[in-house]
Amino acid sequence: MVTSDKLDTPDTAQTAKFPSGPPAAPRDMPFLADPTVDRLVRAVVTLTMELSVMRDRMRAIEIVLARDERDISAEIDQLALTPAEDKQRRADRDRLVASILRPLLGQMN
Repeated sequence: MVTSDKLDTPDTAQTAKFPSGPPAAPRDMPFLADPTVDRLVRAVVTLTMELSVMRDRMRAIEIVLARDERDISAEIDQLALTPAEDKQRRADRDRLVASILRPLLGQMN
């Protein structure tokens, strides 16, 4: 076991100074030699971030519904969307597809 007065304690952890690091790169700055591959990597990263968020949210929903002992799989299979809900679902899908394709098309914003 290492003991030292210089280890992080509540006092030193609050006053520790960390370097700010380099500034963020511009969104359109290439990182790879081939711009097509660079755009493909950006699209994959965007898709991965979207998938990560969706997995987190779905898992949270599963936990909440499991606490109520609901058969969520059966409810999802029987779900019928209203026209307004379907319109929103399609708009959400279109935004997702656009955010994934944007880097492939060389559009950063």
